[in-house]
Amino acid sequence: MSSLNPFEPSDLFHTQNINLDPFVENFPIFFYLEYLILNPNYVFKSTETLSYQPLREHISGYIIGKVEGSQEYHSHISALAVDNQYRRLRISSNVLLECFKNISDYISKVKFIDLFVKCDNKLALNLYENIGYSIYRRVIGYYDNTREPSLKSKNNDNLDAYDMRLCLDRDNFQSMKNGGPNNRCLPKDVVFK
Repeated sequence: MSSLNPFEPSDLFHTQNINLDPFVENFPIFFYLEYLILNPNYVFKSTETLSYQPLREHISGYIIGKVEGSQEYHSHISALAVDNQYRRLRISSNVLLECFKNISDYISKVKFIDLFVKCDNKLALNLYENIGYSIYRRVIGYYDNTREPSLKSKNNDNLDAYDMRLCLDRDNFQSMKNGGPNNRCLPKDVVFK
């Protein structure tokens, strides 16, 4: 059974099995530490107690997020990862994302939650759409570090990202106005102040 706990700096040493997976985006250590310092309520892990190691918990997944934007006050999910052997057990949707939603809605009282996902990541797109997220816009060249993207660029599912949103009760779907996969923008347009 999964337990939910705050993510601690020492947990970084126990997430290699998750981060070595080719489907998981990797970040430098300062990325994780910055979130732990500035947004501790939005960084947590799911753990499992193994029958052959009852005194040691095994990290099965984690979620890293933050609250941002003064005009469009919302939560942002920066990373979500689940250990390969625990996928398809609904840890991401029933444990990590549900808890993140409750903290965002009832404690921070944000209008919506957003995240970015590669356009060609069909499994992630299905997961998010099945729990209520919608595509707000396509961010051209979001995952391309080699050149400056342009709105004239063709769609590239491997380099572009969908900005997906989950509207919460106080938003009343206002943040989804004029949204959809045909709404294109550049990475510089997704910075919230």
